[in-house]
Amino acid sequence: MEKLAVFDFDKTLTTKDTTLIIAKYFTVKTKRYIRYVNFLFWGVLYKLRIASNKKVKNELLKIINGTDRETIYKLVERLYDVGIKPILRESTVKEIVEYKKRGYRTVLLSAQFDFIVKEVFKRLMFDTYIATRTDLDKFEVNGDVFEGKKKAEAIKLLFDDIDYENSIAFADNKRKDVYLGEVVKNIIWVE
Repeated sequence: MEKLAVFDFDKTLTTKDTTLIIAKYFTVKTKRYIRYVNFLFWGVLYKLRIASNKKVKNELLKIINGTDRETIYKLVERLYDVGIKPILRESTVKEIVEYKKRGYRTVLLSAQFDFIVKEVFKRLMFDTYIATRTDLDKFEVNGDVFEGKKKAEAIKLLFDDIDYENSIAFADNKRKDVYLGEVVKNIIWVE
C-alpha cells in the first residue's frame, strides 16, 4: 500500500496566505483596479462570514476576466517567481524532498485556484495536486472550493489502496484542516 505525504499550500508551504498576493499581482498586470476594490469588498464580507469563499474567488477571477489562457499561464509563471517563491517555507520544501526520497506519494492540497497550484506542483515536483477547479472560459470556480471537509473528501475520492495510518499531512489551520485527520492519521501543524 502506498503512503501519502499531503501538504497544504497557503500558510503551510508558504509563510502567508497567497490570495491577496495573487489579486494584487493580477490587478497590476491587467490594470483592473475597480475589480480589485470589488474583490476586497467581498473579501471583507468573507472575513465577517457573510460571503462564501467561492464568491470571493469568483470576484478575484473577474480581475483576469477576458484575458486569454496563454497570457494567464505566463502571468502565473511570473507570479510564482515574484510572489510565491519568495514566501515558500524552506523547512516545508525540505520535507517534500525528504518524503519523496522515502517513497511517499506527495500531494499538494489547496483551496487556491488549480491553474496557480499547478505551477507550484510543477516547480516543486509534487506527484499530485488537488485544488479548486476553475473554468477559464467563464472565469468562475467550477465546483467546490477545496477547504475544510472538502479537502478530506477529495483525498478519499482520489486515492485507492492507501496506508492512511502511516501517511502524513502538513497543515496550518487546526479549525479547518482538522478534517484531514479523519483520513490521514498523522498531522504536523505548521505555525
